[in-house]
Parts: sequence; C-alpha cells; structure tokens
Amino acid sequence: MQEEDSRGFYSSLCIAEAAIVLGNMNFEEPGGVDSPSAVTSSYAQLLSIEAEEKVEYLGDPMTYLFIPIFDSFADFRLPVAVLVGLFNWGGLFKDILPDSIMGVDMVLENTCS
Repeated sequence: MQEEDSRGFYSSLCIAEAAIVLGNMNFEEPGGVDSPSAVTSSYAQLLSIEAEEKVEYLGDPMTYLFIPIFDSFADFRLPVAVLVGLFNWGGLFKDILPDSIMGVDMVLENTCS
C-alpha cells in the first residue's frame, strides 16, 4: 500500500500561485537505503549522496521545497514546471553549538497561518 503523498498538492499550489512553496515537515522511521520503507530508503540515499558516503537517515524532520520554473524572464511570465527539493532540518542545526553544550530544546513555529 502506498503512503499518502502530498507532493502533488504542493506542486499544483506552486504552479497556481507562481511562488515557492514549502511542504509539511515530514518524519519517517530511521533507517538506511535497504529500509523496507520507500521514503526512509530514499531519504537515506539522498543523504548518502550529499555525504559522499553511505549514511543512515536518523529520523530528522524533512521538508519538500517546490520552486516554480517559468517560461521566460519577462514581467508577464507563466510557470511551466516545478523543481522539487528536499530540505533536511537536522542538517541546518548540525555543528552550530560548541561541544560544551549538552542538548538544547527548540521550538520551530509557523506564524503564516
């Protein structure tokens, strides 16, 4: 059974609004490229490509990013395609605190809606 996939909705919204759209914050079971979960396996594969070595997906939140591709650079242009990226929230906060800090709780808040 295929898991519910909201990428179609967000891609359509990106085209309709002709604007960059962030999807939901997704959490999946941790695992590697051989995980039975297709999503976990794909996250591990993409993270391994970035790291240039085989790594595990640790269950960090991930968010899809939808960027419209336009037919021209003119003022009156039309979106004709969508570039989809994946944002790893765990990578954003990695190695930003000194080793002497032993854990921090933080809250990410969406004030847009």
